[in-house]
Amino acid sequence: MEIVNNANHILLTLAFDYGTKYLGMAIGRTPYTINCLPTLKQPISNNELKAVIQKLQPDIIIIGYPLNMDGSRQPLTDQVDEFINRLRKISDLTVEYADERLSTYEARKLLEPDERDWKKLNALSAKVILKQWLMDKEA
Repeated sequence: MEIVNNANHILLTLAFDYGTKYLGMAIGRTPYTINCLPTLKQPISNNELKAVIQKLQPDIIIIGYPLNMDGSRQPLTDQVDEFINRLRKISDLTVEYADERLSTYEARKLLEPDERDWKKLNALSAKVILKQWLMDKEA
């Protein structure tokens, strides 16, 4: 079952993996149609964010929410909260968060064994986050 709106349109979902150096992005409609997008260098301005959203025209935005394995907050959680607030101020789209625990671990498994490309890793993490969020919605 896909995520659909009232017009039975499968929603285009944009996912972000927030990092202090890079902002990973992925976009897709189903867990099987997700594409990684170019990673953006942090800090990113509101105008740049708005331009990305206008260009991609998603129906909903998802952001990976960093928590420790026990569910407690970590230092990056506050920065992600601020980023979510920024997104909600510059866009009328629904912005939801998704549990991103182990997303970097899963993304590393998708890289070549000796590859250490943080830009690619952030984009793959966004893909992992989006895939899990979409699969959870289908369940």
